[in-house]
Amino acid sequence: MTAATWTPLPPFGITSNALPWICWSLWTSRNRLLFEKRGSTPSDIMLNALSSIKEWGKAQSANIITVSAPTLPIPRYQHHRSSSPTICCNTDAAWQSTSERAGLAWIFTDQEGHELNWGSLAQDHISSACMAEAITIRSALLHIADLHYLHILLSSDS
Repeated sequence: MTAATWTPLPPFGITSNALPWICWSLWTSRNRLLFEKRGSTPSDIMLNALSSIKEWGKAQSANIITVSAPTLPIPRYQHHRSSSPTICCNTDAAWQSTSERAGLAWIFTDQEGHELNWGSLAQDHISSACMAEAITIRSALLHIADLHYLHILLSSDS
């Protein structure tokens, strides 16, 4: 079973995929522990993830422009040596501090380097280059979840 098929249960009140938000919450919690010496409980991490999901949903507006290649059929991997193929995902972001605008992009390839799909978007109100990179990773994870791939190798220069 993949995270994209999991159904959120009440009383959380969310309908989108929570996995990328939980990963992000774990990542930021790890950074707080490493750089600020402040730990978080599992409950704090989950509450942060759920709060972020709701905040993101409310903040969505028409200023987000998504451009994506046509979705290709999900490839069949009978010819691969592995029974669980890995999709490679490379991400990158460009951020302009004066306008707080970012360009985000990602590309998915198979194990032989053949392009399978890609996506990009422009985003306003981004506070830092690091935040732009993080949102790119999140966007790529949401995109790959929609394509129902199970094994992902994520590469970022962040």
